[in-house]
Amino acid sequence: MAKISFSKAIHLNPSEKELWEDDLKWTLTLLERKSKLDSQNTEREAKDVSSSSITYDEEGYIT
Repeated sequence: MAKISFSKAIHLNPSEKELWEDDLKWTLTLLERKSKLDSQNTEREAKDVSSSSITYDEEGYIT
């Protein structure tokens, strides 16, 4: 949402350096951090699933 808002503001005021240097840069930094956290969470969830031991009974049901 912030990325879209700052992009529109830059479109309306392209000479406004603060929008380029502070606001848009800050927004992109936050998006990068979120992407890294999302990938770390995905990796952690995959490890949790692979490390859990699931056992089945003779009929194929999870015990």
